[in-house]
Amino acid sequence: MNVYNYRQYGWSNINNDYKIYLQNNKKTFGVPDWVNYKETNSAIYNSFAADFTSSTKQALARILNPNNKLQVLIYNGQNDFIVNTPGVLAYLNSMEWQYLKEWKATPKKIWSEYGSLNLGWFKKYRNLNFVMVRNAGHFTPADQGGSVWRMINRYFLNSW
Repeated sequence: MNVYNYRQYGWSNINNDYKIYLQNNKKTFGVPDWVNYKETNSAIYNSFAADFTSSTKQALARILNPNNKLQVLIYNGQNDFIVNTPGVLAYLNSMEWQYLKEWKATPKKIWSEYGSLNLGWFKKYRNLNFVMVRNAGHFTPADQGGSVWRMINRYFLNSW
């Protein structure tokens, strides 16, 4: 089983088109020519090792403060085994946030485009947006690039 997408086996099913896209579009993103895209970097990964077990709930609750106008988007791939949707929802539903009761009572809504294309579901209350992306794993942008594009557009246009 692929731990990044439990509906896949082995690593050969991971779409690597994004690597080529990033490497070929450095100028568009203002990245110097001498920089080469590298998928993983052990030194950076190890530098963040202590953060993996640290909770960010208090920081997220501060960001969601009603005086803060920032919109927060958290998304999850439906098939992600490592960071699974039920776990993320349990995390969000256990925050110490003054609007937690209202957040929990807010229903999930089907996210569809063009009247019939089911891309997943979303839940929004005040400035907290959560999206579950259908048929995607841990590498959601690689698995469902079109859905992620639509999700980001909806986020920036505040059209959930």
